[in-house]
Amino acid sequence: MEDDHSVREGMKALLESAGYRVRTFESAMKFIGSDALPDTQCVVSDVRMEGIDGLEMQHRLKAAGYSIPIIFITAHDPDAVRPQAIGAGAIDVLIKPFAAGELLACLRKALGNSAATSGAAQGL
Repeated sequence: MEDDHSVREGMKALLESAGYRVRTFESAMKFIGSDALPDTQCVVSDVRMEGIDGLEMQHRLKAAGYSIPIIFITAHDPDAVRPQAIGAGAIDVLIKPFAAGELLACLRKALGNSAATSGAAQGL
């Protein structure tokens, strides 16, 4: 999830060029309420968004029984959220702007190093 349209579309283009199937959402609530949840293999989400933030989304997914790997991104101090995010099972917290290789490495880790085309990166 990413509320900034240009960032969301840029990440989508990057991940699709790497062979991932991608669905994007402008908010955590739109993702949680979507039909994408059962098929989602990884979530890339901003920490701070309107409505519920990324950490609250992570909590709600776990409470609903979903154990989807999450990669958080933030333009703010990652050390303020990293312990809570990682402690709850997030793959990493990347600070914007981040290198494409950082995000792709996190996705490979989240998807068990499987080939890009076999995994779906959804929920940007």
